Amino acid sequence: MTLLVLAALAMQDPEPSVVQDPKPALAASDPVPAAEPVKKKKHKKKQEQEGELPGAARPAPEDLKVKKPKKEDYQVDFRVGLMMEYNDNIIRLDKRDLEQLKDGTKPQKFRISQPQDWIYSPWAEADLALHVFGEASTAGLRLTGHFFQVNSFASNGALNAFLKGKHFNVEYTYEPNVYRREYRNLDTGIYESAFYDDHLLEASMKFPIEKTVTLRPKVGVEIRDYDAPFLYRSSIAPFVAPRATLTLWDLVQPYVQYEFVWNDAFATGVQPDTSYIQNGVAFGIHSRILAELELEANYRYEWRSYTTNNDPSFDPSHAGRNDRRSRIETKIAWRALPNLTLEFAYAHWSVLSDQPAKVDLADDDSDWRRNEYLLGVTYIF
Repeated sequence: MTLLVLAALAMQDPEPSVVQDPKPALAASDPVPAAEPVKKKKHKKKQEQEGELPGAARPAPEDLKVKKPKKEDYQVDFRVGLMMEYNDNIIRLDKRDLEQLKDGTKPQKFRISQPQDWIYSPWAEADLALHVFGEASTAGLRLTGHFFQVNSFASNGALNAFLKGKHFNVEYTYEPNVYRREYRNLDTGIYESAFYDDHLLEASMKFPIEKTVTLRPKVGVEIRDYDAPFLYRSSIAPFVAPRATLTLWDLVQPYVQYEFVWNDAFATGVQPDTSYIQNGVAFGIHSRILAELELEANYRYEWRSYTTNNDPSFDPSHAGRNDRRSRIETKIAWRALPNLTLEFAYAHWSVLSDQPAKVDLADDDSDWRRNEYLLGVTYIF
């Protein structure tokens, strides 16, 4: 009887769910899982407060920086240099004139004391970097002096203004008071010194035809303005000179250039007429063996035909005349230091005319040859 009462009491537990099965009660009333989404919302709100915007609207770090103008947009460079030239025929005397100068048979025809001379040419240049046509360019001025060691009266200066970019180049050169030679005054018959001012304007552009070919057309005009009494020798000469460069190998770049010149002199009546038409072609090679070493060599051949209608009896120097002109040039430039460049150049000129010189009638040279040796140094501040 007692055992039956104890068993009944054991089966009547007032809180059986709490003691025997705690897991269901925890799953229904546990507050922790419900709090987790709230923490994520706080984290997202913190990100938005810190400025973490969606990627499409987020500025790049470089956009937040204050951009400064590039150095090349305002940099000014100064260069100075000196060219020393030895020229063995400064006024292009032919064989006849050289003999007369040497033996003194025609002293009135010559103001120079010798045909060869040293020419010292110091120069200074300032250029400003800027952007033109969307590309980095430079604009500047260069002043040059040409001082003859022996024939000092022939010394003169030159001014050059330029605008250069990677694909274009415009230059103007003004060279006043250039000595040509002694000419006979048509009014007095006396030989006098002929001086002229030279104006040269030229422009060129580069057009890549394909990866290996670059075309560089060049146009320009040269004006020679002679002083009295030789105004009839003044002339205007427009020209075109397209060049094609082949780049098969970076170290060697051959090129070919054609040139056409039409020189129109101001002569009238029975005055000597220096008008001519000239066609020329040049073949050359440009090379950069090293970043500091630049080489160039070229050969140029020209055919010049004088176009005057004057009678040979009073204009034997030009009537019916044709010249074959050739020139060989070599150049070496070495950048010894970042701001120091050394240069050496040599040029040989040769002119052969089909009209033999008239010793007593002609004033102009006919056949002549000249050698030029140049040594230069450039320093950049």
